[in-house]
Amino acid sequence: MPETAGRERIIQARANAGFTLIEIMAVVLIIGLLSTIVGVSIFAQVDKGRITATSVQIANLESVLELYRMDNAR
Repeated sequence: MPETAGRERIIQARANAGFTLIEIMAVVLIIGLLSTIVGVSIFAQVDKGRITATSVQIANLESVLELYRMDNAR
């Protein structure tokens, strides 16, 4: 009889092991929030990079135009 009670406890413990639906939902929510924050940061950096690249291109264009004016004496 004691062996049967021990086996039943082990079986019951295995049946109760795991995560509840609320715990899983909380983890999914946290992961979603973190990915949203990271996504917003990445998009902001991409926009900043585009702005910087455009500024450099404008500066290069101004330099080329100035050289053209100097070569053609206008």
